[in-house]
Amino acid sequence: RKVTGVQTCALPIFIFPAVAQRMVNDATLPIYSASITNPTPESVQYSLFAGLSVPKPFTVKLKPIALNLLVDQNPPNRNPYITVNLPGQTLKGNSTITVTNQTTNILDQEIFETFLHSAVYQETFMLSASGETDAYVGKLKAHIHLDKKVELKGQSSQFTGP
Repeated sequence: RKVTGVQTCALPIFIFPAVAQRMVNDATLPIYSASITNPTPESVQYSLFAGLSVPKPFTVKLKPIALNLLVDQNPPNRNPYITVNLPGQTLKGNSTITVTNQTTNILDQEIFETFLHSAVYQETFMLSASGETDAYVGKLKAHIHLDKKVELKGQSSQFTGP
């Protein structure tokens, strides 16, 4: 049986989305800093400085992503308390993702209060995020789903009671 170039080139196109999703699933997402400032009854300003490592020798171009921030609880809650819009990015090696003072609407006040309570009164808390975007390596495209949980230090150690 004769194999043509089209058949041999098609294999990476079908495998790439699965490989890209696996890279996202296995990637750590270190959060160097995150802050919520300037609250109003309807909105807050959100800042984030995080890292993301892309295996050598790849360069990954990400389209913009609406990153939903969720409360990690039992049973799981999939309603975001805010959504942060990350711009398109080109990532290579050890890269950073930065959002500075983005005004975002509070989508669910009760869940937002649950998150704030955890962040302020617990030693550690989970920052859960989910979203979808398209990722490109060269001309190869994959639609990826981000679903990450990152444990962060809470503020409880900085406050002392009466």
